[in-house]
Amino acid sequence: MNYYKYPKYINLIGIEFEGCYSVGIMDLLHKYQDKRLIEITTDGSVNLGDLSSDEYQSLELKTKPLKSKELAFIMREFVRFENDETYIINESCGLHFHISLKKSYQAYCQRIEFYNDMYNFFKNKYPVIFNERSGNQYCRAVLRDYERQSQFNRASGDRYHIVNYSLEGDNQIPTIEIRFYGGKYASIKGLYQVIKQTIDIIGHHIKIDRTIADFKEEYNELCHFLPVDIDSLKSVELNRSVDIPALKYASKRVRSKTEYIIKQVGGIKSVDYRIKATKQLDPIIINFQSL
Repeated sequence: MNYYKYPKYINLIGIEFEGCYSVGIMDLLHKYQDKRLIEITTDGSVNLGDLSSDEYQSLELKTKPLKSKELAFIMREFVRFENDETYIINESCGLHFHISLKKSYQAYCQRIEFYNDMYNFFKNKYPVIFNERSGNQYCRAVLRDYERQSQFNRASGDRYHIVNYSLEGDNQIPTIEIRFYGGKYASIKGLYQVIKQTIDIIGHHIKIDRTIADFKEEYNELCHFLPVDIDSLKSVELNRSVDIPALKYASKRVRSKTEYIIKQVGGIKSVDYRIKATKQLDPIIINFQSL
């Protein structure tokens, strides 16, 4: 499995591997636990199914918050376990993970639009797993916006939903928790793919916000560059002192940048977020629509 370097906005990632573990790898797992790479726990929601209790144990392994190289190592080990059938995922197993963001990006952990977008992505991309898991009491469907806000405010401790906001560790670090992946159709390689897709969606939201912010700054510079204020632009034909080449440049630049941002916003699945992001551009579009 190829090494995947985290983007600059990702801090650490922790995974909870529920499953049926062969007694033959317990010594190795305890070795990793001694190194504080994982913690071995039990989970009452996991069952062995048809497997022999003499050969397998139903467990949950929780990793420590992992750096990118540590994550790659853990995923390679679990792919090996899965291939050797020393680790088996059945319909009772969930593969949950937590993503923490760098401090300057932590506000995104409390963006309702992100959670709605993520929910819709999983529902459309993984319909079989989604439908199997969403009926689970530990992986319930989407929260309403006011319930999500209550979760952000910690007024509700309920975090058994497909996508959750969670506070982890002694320092109560905010994380994005994904609980939808698991069940008999899941695999470790599939989990790794879901982690990377989640990171990409976070990055897409960050990119759009930064693009809009940068454009607003450039827009203000363009307005300053023109020899007239923005209200005068609408009656430019009456104002003979206007620098026409400068005006055409500013107009062309604003139009092309606006189109680019709208195209980027269109990549977001959440309709609510698209509307919100586009509305930030309305004053800019309105000012230049008659040029």
